[in-house]
Amino acid sequence: MGLWEQQQRVLGYTESTIALGINCLNEFLDVSNKFIWEVDMLDADQFYLGLVGRGW
Repeated sequence: MGLWEQQQRVLGYTESTIALGINCLNEFLDVSNKFIWEVDMLDADQFYLGLVGRGW
């Protein structure tokens, strides 16, 4: 378990909410094809535009 997951539990988030957050982050990193420290706002914009294209 990572520190982010521990922090989410302390804040009272459910396991399913934590898992959803991890899945979203992993999908974002897969799409951006970058390490987390390389991501910039353009990557986030492109990711969200892709979600809109999927009807989200």
